[in-house]
Amino acid sequence: MSEQEEALLEDVERFQKTFLAVRQEIRKILVGQDEVITSLLEALVARGHVLVEGVPGIGKTLVLRLISSVTGCKFSRI
Repeated sequence: MSEQEEALLEDVERFQKTFLAVRQEIRKILVGQDEVITSLLEALVARGHVLVEGVPGIGKTLVLRLISSVTGCKFSRI
């Protein structure tokens, strides 16, 4: 394996550990929303946009505030 491939593999492993750590930190507070958490983090990594819809009281704002807090991103509602 070349040095470039080894460096890429290290980057992927570091990213995976960070992704899992962020997800685990969010799961400490928000229970039972694993699919939502993972999808939102994937969108964040892909630099995409997400429209979060749902009935009141299901924790939409909470999950987004948690993700922004854990990742160091800015949170605001529009």
